[in-house]
Amino acid sequence: MAAVLVDEMRCVDSSDSADDIYLMTFRGNTTAPFASNVGVQGPGNFWDDFDAAEVRKQDIPIAQFRSDAVYVVMLVDQDSGRDIDAEALGLWKTMTDVAWKAMMVSQTVAGLGTGQEPQRAAAAAGVVNAFLGAASATIRAPKDPDDRIGLPRRLVVAPGKTTLLEFKESGGDGHYKVTFKVQ
Repeated sequence: MAAVLVDEMRCVDSSDSADDIYLMTFRGNTTAPFASNVGVQGPGNFWDDFDAAEVRKQDIPIAQFRSDAVYVVMLVDQDSGRDIDAEALGLWKTMTDVAWKAMMVSQTVAGLGTGQEPQRAAAAAGVVNAFLGAASATIRAPKDPDDRIGLPRRLVVAPGKTTLLEFKESGGDGHYKVTFKVQ
């Protein structure tokens, strides 16, 4: 079975000269029953201790690949303990699943093809908003809050091609370029 992979991580500029990062990944199917999932990769091993100008190249699986699926990713810099722990991840899954299914059902009721690009883009925007809401609910004090590096992004990926996404922390120094592929 094919998977979506991180092919390369390029740290243009680190947040604190030794970033431990993790990647949040959403995958939503555009066919009924519109299953979805959210996963976390990192920190640990590949994801630890990024310094400015560092490049790491390794195939890291982040989700199963389906040609009709929609993917959204978000990069986070861990400060002291991962804020999106098992309990918080449950909230992320619920929030994104509700947003995803609401978009898919509303499109179906309106007679729109959920697999068409305009509908996929609209549904991805709904998931991006759910990511931002979930981040606000789980990445906060009293913990030493993790730093979201840029905004969540829709990832469009296909076999035989690579996709480069750039994540840049607003008001901070964290800046990454991430290349994704299907294998």
